[in-house]
Parts: sequence; C-alpha cells; structure tokens
Amino acid sequence: LKTPSDPKAKALAMEDVQVFQQGFEGGAIFIASDKDLQYYFYDDFLPVGGPSRHYIDENVAANKWYFLTRQQNKAYDINVDLNEYLDKTNIWINAQVRDGEEFLGLAGTGFALGEFIEDFASSPQPGVQPFVVNAANGSIEAHSDASLVSLEGLGGESVTTIYKLVNKESLAPLQEAVAAAKTSSEVETIRVKIQDEDFIVSLRYMPELDWLIATSVNLAKVRLLNTDLIMGVGVVFTLLLLAVLVFFGVAVDRLVLHPIRQLQQSARA
Repeated sequence: LKTPSDPKAKALAMEDVQVFQQGFEGGAIFIASDKDLQYYFYDDFLPVGGPSRHYIDENVAANKWYFLTRQQNKAYDINVDLNEYLDKTNIWINAQVRDGEEFLGLAGTGFALGEFIEDFASSPQPGVQPFVVNAANGSIEAHSDASLVSLEGLGGESVTTIYKLVNKESLAPLQEAVAAAKTSSEVETIRVKIQDEDFIVSLRYMPELDWLIATSVNLAKVRLLNTDLIMGVGVVFTLLLLAVLVFFGVAVDRLVLHPIRQLQQSARA
C-alpha cells in the first residue's frame, strides 16, 4: 500500500491476501489503497491478483463510508452496508492499515447479512426475538425482520433504532438501561411497551464490537403459549433471557469475533 504501482510489492501482497482468505467466509477480502484510491475485492469466485474493482471517488455518495472510516481512530470498525459496486449487503469489518502514524488504507472482509441473521436472529421460541444493536447510536444491525435493519452503514444516518421501537413512556428507561449495559458486564433487563404491548428486553454489551446483544420477550405471546408457567413467571423469564443471551453471544463470537482473531493471528504470522 505504500507503493501500489510496484508490481513486486503487489505480488508479495497477493501472497498475504491468500493467507488471510483462509480465515474468511467465502474467501472474501477487500483492500482499499489510500495512495491511489483503488478498491480491490477478492473471494472464492474472483481470482486474487485481478484488477481493482473501482476508483474510490470522494464525490460519489457510495464511497462516503471509506472517508468516514479513514477519519476514525479505532483500529477496526464493523457496519452493515449495501456495497453498490459489488451488489452485496454485508456486515463489513473494516481494519485500518498504518505504518506508524501514516494511514495507508483499509483492509477487511464481509459476510452476508442474510446468512448472519439466519444463524443469529432466528427466534428459538414464539414471542422471543434476539437482535443486535449498535451501542453508539442505537441502530439495529441484525433482526429477523429485515425492514428493521439499518443499511446506511457509515455513509448515512440510521433509519431504525431501538429507541424508535418503544412507546414514548418507555424511552427514558430504555436509554438508562442502554447506558447501564455499556458500563457493566452484567445483563440489564427492563420492561417496556412496544406498539402498546408489554415486553421484557434484556441487553448485554460486547465492547469488542461496540454492540448490544438484545433479546425481547412479548409477554402476551409467551404467556399464551405457556399458561402453565405463569406461576413463577419472573424466574422463568430470567432463565429464558439469560439462556438466549448466552446462546447468541456464542453465535456472535463464532460469526464475527472468530474471523477477527484469525486475521490477527495471520497478521502476526
């Protein structure tokens, strides 16, 4: 990335790319060069070493994510976005590439949003809904209802947030629960109203991703299907919510954190 026009340097870089691909779903990997603003993308169907996919024109709205990410101080960023050039709606992991203080570009991978939702956000029981929330702004990153997922990524404002789901009287308590979850390793549980129905929502913060792993329980639906559990309902819901959060915490670790760890291990090698 320091000398993108050097064919020898590019050949060595492509050898590294092939190593990184082994840890990514579908062999998907991208490189964005800040020197010449070229964007490269390879996967199991696009041979490594091919030409760039497009020029990262700052005046094109679809490229706004790159210039926003470049301004951040975080080592990596995760966002949901539709890449118009690749025609892929993915969860993207964008890692900054630096030589000391010099910013050289971005590199990372992406995996299909639909597959992630199928693996993660499919409800294990009617009335119980796991979903993922961006802790920074409350936008919904993964949900079995695709209409609730914010697809603007870094290039625009979030359309759907967890705060817009709840009734007005539940907004302040929910904001307090989110703030508490972000400063604790414990699960925060709160009772709220969503479209005038009673829900219990539990939140667990994952600082590595700046995500909240959330679970909502529609009390009316769960009670209807489990009338024999009404007695001792507090214990039942607590155990149910904890079980769901643990299960989906493991899913996020496998689907998101594991590829990041593999990238780090490959980089050290």
